[in-house]
Amino acid sequence: MNIEKWDIETLIDACSSKPKGHKKLKIPKFQRRREWKSYQEDELIETMKSNQISIGVLQLYKLDFEKKMEIYLLVDGLHRVTTLSKYFKNPFSFGRTKKLIDNIANEIVQKYEKSYDKDELKKLCDKWFNEKNLESYQEFVVDKTYSDSDKSDYLEKIISKLSDKKDKDNMCKMFKTKTKVLRDSMDISKSIIPVILNVGDISILPILFKRINQNGTPLTPCDVLAAKWYASDKIEVKNKDIVECIKTYYSDMRSENNGMEIYNNDNDNNTMFTTYEYIIGLKRYLFDQFEDTFLEHITNKEFMFKLLSCCFFGNMSKKSIERIREKITEENLSELEKKLEWSIKFVADALDPIIIFKTGDKCKILIREVPIILGLITLSYKYKTQIEKNKDYYKKIFQMNLLNDKISETNFNTQIIKSILKNKKYLSRVHKEEFIGKFNGYISNGIKQRGKNDKITTLSQFVLMFVKNIKDNSEEYELGNIVLKKKINEFNKENKGKQLPLNFLGNLCLYGYSEEKRKPKETIVEYLNKQNISDNDIYENVLYMGENIDYDDIIQQQEITEKYYIQFLKVRSGKIRDIIINEYKKCFVDENNNEEEKNPNIDPDSNEGSDDESNEENESDGGSDNESDNEENEKQPVKIKINKDSNNRVILMKKND
Repeated sequence: MNIEKWDIETLIDACSSKPKGHKKLKIPKFQRRREWKSYQEDELIETMKSNQISIGVLQLYKLDFEKKMEIYLLVDGLHRVTTLSKYFKNPFSFGRTKKLIDNIANEIVQKYEKSYDKDELKKLCDKWFNEKNLESYQEFVVDKTYSDSDKSDYLEKIISKLSDKKDKDNMCKMFKTKTKVLRDSMDISKSIIPVILNVGDISILPILFKRINQNGTPLTPCDVLAAKWYASDKIEVKNKDIVECIKTYYSDMRSENNGMEIYNNDNDNNTMFTTYEYIIGLKRYLFDQFEDTFLEHITNKEFMFKLLSCCFFGNMSKKSIERIREKITEENLSELEKKLEWSIKFVADALDPIIIFKTGDKCKILIREVPIILGLITLSYKYKTQIEKNKDYYKKIFQMNLLNDKISETNFNTQIIKSILKNKKYLSRVHKEEFIGKFNGYISNGIKQRGKNDKITTLSQFVLMFVKNIKDNSEEYELGNIVLKKKINEFNKENKGKQLPLNFLGNLCLYGYSEEKRKPKETIVEYLNKQNISDNDIYENVLYMGENIDYDDIIQQQEITEKYYIQFLKVRSGKIRDIIINEYKKCFVDENNNEEEKNPNIDPDSNEGSDDESNEENESDGGSDNESDNEENEKQPVKIKINKDSNNRVILMKKND
């Protein structure tokens, strides 16, 4: 191990594809992808400029000479080096530089704003203080080209268009002075960076990488594997698309690190890769295949490692993830890839219609906890043969179990995976009476909020997606209130002791009939009538109010009373519950009929897949017991009283009833 001091010029030159000197840096394949944010880049430049705080040493591994060129692998310090390389290429893209220019421009504007228009002065500053004019760090800071005659002529030319002869010379002088101030503020050329040169057998690289980073910025378990598996036996990847994905991964790494070369001691056309490389290629391949599904919303960088660990070993512990390499060497990769594709597609077909919430230009995923997603893909992977025999049935079983868990306020943590796999949960039907009790408790609790929290909950959106999936297949839809927000707010303002919930399930609906947004002053019914939608479609497919309501009477909203509004919420929420129960009736065990639970095509003694060494899931039931009024609603639907004003307009709720 040797310690050297490199100046900035030497370091930046070594990063280029064709160095002028005799040193060249390359990136080892096990390096992490770039993760720094812009503020971190600015802080690094500020630190180097102050010259009071060390940015730390760079750890390099020295390889053999390559045509008289010393080759080094950058083991630690990639983000720092590539940030400096980026700064030298274009310092004007940094927030720190932009702030310096803004301050200088403000000084110029303040000096001349009495004589000239502010906007014109700002435009003048923009024309001079920019990358196109002042160029790169080398030209601007090192070579000082801003003082060349050509640049001076250009400065006089743009100033002449604004100033008179009297101010021209003074303004030019100020611009040149401020340009030098900017140049001095950007100059980091005098900085010296300590470098540790490691030598020895190349097998020490993964150990070095792990020890350095675990003592500094924490590595994820998968980051460690990139280095740990670096020197291991490689596997042959026959899927050409995955091979291309691996190459693209390294191409992206090179691009985000300003073109610095990736060290490759193999033939570029080789199909032999480490297990880590195969997994990152597999992830990119699958995410590309399913880019318009729930996978598009999964940002967990370790997702594919966790998924393989679950499929192979039934959990995603650190120990299991480390065992992936030995397991993959035993697998038929082609069969593995096909089975994973099938499993993800099945889960996407089941979940996408109910968890991807699109309204207007916005897209939101309603179930984003990674453990539940992993659990369902793994379940599909393990029981593919059985599920294939009755896919439509199991899609609904997956959906109903997910809704039942959401209403139960189940915590979708890692324990859910164990429960799903060990107990074959989500392949079993749901107990009907238990589900009704939880749903009724959800209705009662929501109504009791009474204005305390008027945000639209994810659970309400989730339930609406179930009904939309049953009633309407349109892809574009809007989320709206049936009784207008304005009306509820007016009532709550006048009756502070009797606040009414605005955004609870019963007063929300999805409608997918037009790209135009509903005007706030219009009711849903009025708006959709203007779109030439029939009353029957509105009530059946949007409001979900069945045969118990006289549809023609729900047209106008004049005044609101607590009694009728709460009654309306209960009736409509109950209707939504009944629609779901009726559609998913095959997914329930009806305890009243003493019906035994049977799952078609599932052998209760099946041992397919690996046995899970796991504990039972601690599932918390957040639902309440049935309230008496909800039980009454279930036996006999409530009817809303209809009133009309002098103009024969219908009033949904009358104030002084």
